[in-house]
Amino acid sequence: MSEWHEPHLGVSFPLGDFTQQLLADRDVLGLLYAGSHGRGQADRCSDLDIMLWLRDEALAKGGRIEHYLGWLGEVRFVSWFHHEMGPSSSGYVGPDWQAVELDIVDSRHPTPHPFFHRVTVVKDTDGRLASLVAASGPPTAAPSRDAARKVIPEAIYRTGFITMQNIRGSHHHAMGNLCEYANSVYTLLAQLRGRAGYDVRFVKRFLRPDELALLYAAWPTGPEREAIRRAASGLWE
Repeated sequence: MSEWHEPHLGVSFPLGDFTQQLLADRDVLGLLYAGSHGRGQADRCSDLDIMLWLRDEALAKGGRIEHYLGWLGEVRFVSWFHHEMGPSSSGYVGPDWQAVELDIVDSRHPTPHPFFHRVTVVKDTDGRLASLVAASGPPTAAPSRDAARKVIPEAIYRTGFITMQNIRGSHHHAMGNLCEYANSVYTLLAQLRGRAGYDVRFVKRFLRPDELALLYAAWPTGPEREAIRRAASGLWE
């Protein structure tokens, strides 16, 4: 058996050579690292969100997704489609199958958008990317009363359903439901404060200490009956 090694994923994935190659590539007009990695919020399981702006004549060559993904490492899998401004892809590269989302854009630049808030500008040949990022505010949310009514009653109903699953011995199913509905309730709480949280690891930043304690109480520690019972009680609270 080969010796286990720590995967080079997320924050530890090496990008130095990739960055230097793109900085030297005259076809690349701009380079952004977006997502949690580009905002300095990545963990070891984060994917890489990369945006490249190319000269129109370079983009017309085709095969640019596979070409640039290959600079990150061996391409294990890639799926791509063509959006309005160029090809977009999701794939895995390297020996540890690092998840990568790579978007390639033509010489046009998009308008300011929360997607670009606080992302990392790596290459910016005409200064427009820096202006784009500076003009892009944080994501906001203003959920309606109907949206809140949909989340809260569903969580109440599911708490009882989870309890029945637990009694029947479907502990893994119950655990998955607990995580899903705890996430939905606390995501709603962040949205009510105008913050567009979409995953519990980001939502936690918007909660008070007492609310964090309630969230942890509603999060199961494992697929065992007592852990599910305790977390279901926490979700009800």
